[in-house]
Amino acid sequence: MRNSGFMMAMLGALMLSACSTTTPKRAAQYNDIVMTQQKELVIKYDKMLESFDTYVGSKMDAAYNDLISQLQYTKHELNAIETPGGCEELRDAVLDYASTYDIFVEESLPMLISIYKRPENEFTPDLRIEWENTYKDMDSKLKEAGKKLNQAQEKFANDFKLKVIK
Repeated sequence: MRNSGFMMAMLGALMLSACSTTTPKRAAQYNDIVMTQQKELVIKYDKMLESFDTYVGSKMDAAYNDLISQLQYTKHELNAIETPGGCEELRDAVLDYASTYDIFVEESLPMLISIYKRPENEFTPDLRIEWENTYKDMDSKLKEAGKKLNQAQEKFANDFKLKVIK
């Protein structure tokens, strides 16, 4: 019985040390890869928002499709990359961030685009309010997800003694 307790303690210590074997250099490389995916997602999202200013349906549709493609690519890359020990929390935070975009892409953006595609004479004050409320709600959720991601990245940087340049 005493040996099994000792073995469990040794196994626990081994598991803890395995998580900390990632070097700061490897952690920094991982951070760069993961955060590049996040940045690309933001770029496509910003282009989607810019397309609303055109009031041109085909431009909005193209930007929407680009955002969907980037979202799929980002999730694929994040799930495919080897995650070094101790880096799982950062990966999960970026995946959670991408999931917030998933909701926006599936639930809100199609409605927002359909409203902006309407002829000007059909763009009623009620539709404008509906558009603004939906947009503000999703923008708030995206900002909250971004805040959580920033916190995870700061913790990651502290854990690996990295300096994060934003």
